[in-house]
Amino acid sequence: MGYKSLLRKLYCYYFQKKVQNKECIIISNDCTAGFLYKELGVQYKSPTIWNYIPDKEFLLFINNLDDYLFNSKIMFDHYEKNYPVCILCPQK
Repeated sequence: MGYKSLLRKLYCYYFQKKVQNKECIIISNDCTAGFLYKELGVQYKSPTIWNYIPDKEFLLFINNLDDYLFNSKIMFDHYEKNYPVCILCPQK
């Protein structure tokens, strides 16, 4: 085991012990939430896990979470670099 790998394990162990709320939901516009859940050893609960949302759209999303999470429809748009690109359309 290398020096960096050992430091990372110690770092993760330290922060896993400091996490008090194991039921947290992390809202992120990129893969940060997924990495944090993994490193902290808590259950993945983010609705945006492993997704990318451009900054401008992310601001709209977090300012209207109820509309986007509970009153919306996902529509396929196109493929980009072998990944599907979808649009989240609030239904009003």
